[in-house]
Amino acid sequence: MFEEARESCAPDSSGAARSVSPAVSAKWTVLETFDSDGTRYIVAREDRPRPKSLADIPAAERSVLECAMRGLATKEIAHVLAISDATVRVLLMRSARRCRLLGRRDLIAWALQGQP
Repeated sequence: MFEEARESCAPDSSGAARSVSPAVSAKWTVLETFDSDGTRYIVAREDRPRPKSLADIPAAERSVLECAMRGLATKEIAHVLAISDATVRVLLMRSARRCRLLGRRDLIAWALQGQP
């Protein structure tokens, strides 16, 4: 798919973005295109669907989030789940990013409401 897009690219970088965009628009967002040493590069970000409920969040993240929803502190969650407190923070931030939220407080509010 990318080879076909590469072959059909226009000589300018904006043309490259236009020609590749339809091929991947459902899954990727093109952030930047540039040429270096005769090679055209495309920087893109994968578009993931936002979870609709807690069931859509991976099990490890969901278990940490459920403890946070009960009001447990980071170290308490770590003790209960037998993981490090750094892992608790990482899992909560991954969940927040996955749900496109800013942090722990927003994530807990989203989880308690079912969705924002």
